[in-house]
Amino acid sequence: MLERRYQPGPVEARESDGAALRLVGHAAVFDTWSPVYWGFRERVAPGAFDATLKSADVLALFDHQSAYILGRTSNKTFRTHTDGVGLVFDNDPPQTQTIKDLVIEPVKRGDIKGMSFGFNIRKDEWARGSDGIDERTILQVDLTEESIVSIPWYPTTDIGVRDMLASRAGVNVEELGSVMAKRYQRRELSTADRDIVQRTIAALQSAIHEPGPDSAARLIADLDRQLRLLSLQGGNL
Repeated sequence: MLERRYQPGPVEARESDGAALRLVGHAAVFDTWSPVYWGFRERVAPGAFDATLKSADVLALFDHQSAYILGRTSNKTFRTHTDGVGLVFDNDPPQTQTIKDLVIEPVKRGDIKGMSFGFNIRKDEWARGSDGIDERTILQVDLTEESIVSIPWYPTTDIGVRDMLASRAGVNVEELGSVMAKRYQRRELSTADRDIVQRTIAALQSAIHEPGPDSAARLIADLDRQLRLLSLQGGNL
């Protein structure tokens, strides 16, 4: 199952005399706990990317969209490695007008500053924290892409997600969080668990198609995007 994780930033547009502009930052930071979301918190362990970086052809994208490719490691327009902080993003973006308008100028202005990486898990471990919250440590991944993103996940805390779900879509976040924790731990989902997910999808789809103010529509659309990133489609259950 493809997963994505978001980092608040920063990403920078660096220019030096006589050199092409580069986009640089960290797509992941090691040993830093995420906020609690979907019933658990997680961190990326040093070494999680060591194996995959030896062979993967990793894409640099904007907002995880393959229509906006910023570079790739196989042709050296994108360079990625790890340092003492985390996963380094170092990209020579194409100097097209589209990329300048969508990515480069907003990064320069500080309007876009989030980063993310897409991966398939190879090895992780789970433990129960001192506060009773499940904790996941990501130990090894297959890295597929790194993205500059306009809306990072982590700043959208569990409280913020709960408010959006409760007020806009009528979803029970506590129930859904319990199911997601089971899903990530690769535990078997019961019939009741699957019913919760199906009800969530139906409620969200209904809310998206209801007429309302533009601001509400954008909120629902963003929430739908976040749920889809977590692979909550019925076909993936």
